[in-house]
Amino acid sequence: MNIFLATSISSLNSPEKLAEYKKGIRLLADSLISESHSVHSELFKIESIDNYDSPLDSLSMDMTAISKADVFILHYPIKKGSSTLIELGYAIAKEKFIIALIPSLDVLPFMALGLDAMKHAALVIQSEINESCLQQVKFALEQYNPENAKNEWRQLIDSD
Repeated sequence: MNIFLATSISSLNSPEKLAEYKKGIRLLADSLISESHSVHSELFKIESIDNYDSPLDSLSMDMTAISKADVFILHYPIKKGSSTLIELGYAIAKEKFIIALIPSLDVLPFMALGLDAMKHAALVIQSEINESCLQQVKFALEQYNPENAKNEWRQLIDSD
């Protein structure tokens, strides 16, 4: 399964915070890879907090990778404006199966709270990436059914 892993780096303002954040995300990515999934995350290309791709390059690469993904995993640890929310919107538009890793419902924007009621989405409420979080992600992935996800999105959109 192809997985796009969206990470929120806008709150990382020191090399130490970046390194610690990457450590947790690497744990998640390695767990997914060990289950024979392919994982795409731009986070692993970032070497320092001031070394990013251009906005246009980031947009192009991320939208292409999301389009190719079967599953979109959002790691959103704090409520802060972030490009991950644009990526989440695109994943919704592309009818992807979505797993959101969040510390609480309070961090999600209002409309994203609707994911909790969707069968093709899962909210994993964990304050950190640990064994319990990894098990919940694994369980959510086991529930993934591509046809059900597309049908549910279509019903939601067509209900207007």
